[in-house]
This record gives sequence, C-alpha cells and structure tokens, in this order.
Amino acid sequence: MDEDPSEEQVEATYEQLREDSDGILIAEDDDGTVRGYLYLRWGEETKSFVNEGEADLKEIYVSPDSWGQGIGTELLERGLTLLPEDIHRVKLEMLSGNEVGRSFCESRGFERIETSEFEIAGDSYPTDIYTLER
Repeated sequence: MDEDPSEEQVEATYEQLREDSDGILIAEDDDGTVRGYLYLRWGEETKSFVNEGEADLKEIYVSPDSWGQGIGTELLERGLTLLPEDIHRVKLEMLSGNEVGRSFCESRGFERIETSEFEIAGDSYPTDIYTLER
C-alpha cells in the first residue's frame, strides 16, 4: 500500500480483508472508521521460514494517528485466540530498521531469531525475522 493511500486503495484493501476473514481482524470505531488490522495465516500459504505448528503474522497495521491507544496490542491478543491449538509459535518478518515495529514486537514478547532479505520492486531490503512462543 502507498505511504499515503487514496480512499479507493483503502476501500479496496478493506474489502479484500473482509473477504479473507480467517485470521483477519479489523479494528474500527463505532462510526466505522478503520483504525487498523491484523492478518495471520497458517497452513499452506505462509512464508518459507514458517514451519508446521507455526503461524505467520503477515501484517499488523495501526493508523499512526491511533498509535499508543492499545489497538495493536488488542489486535495481536485477539488474533492469537483465532489460531488453532496445534499452532505453538508465531513468526513475522519486518524490514530492518523499523524501530516502531521492533519496539512493538519486542515489548509483546517477540524475539528476533534471524535476518533475511525481501525483494520489493526488484530491490532487495534486509529484514528481521521474529518469533513468539504461545
């Protein structure tokens, strides 16, 4: 998604998330304003570093104007309750240098276990892989 997405991009992403409801949570205000979302996956559609008995925290996003309100924590905690009982670990990959993401994850018990690279538009970027034991 663009750094400053258009209303149409936000709406299209929102609709896609609503359709793929397994492992997806959307945080919205009483008036329907979306403040963030979480996307967990397990089974066949995970990253290569996610093994059997593990889930992939593919995306967690909270609008910057809503940071510090507990929305990300609530999304993560509720998301973990969606996982089947045979999932014992959650892994995620984030761009290296993402200090907000690093701080959020580490303060919630995730530990960095390795580094990797991720290709975006033909360019390679260093990443950090984190794990959380359930």
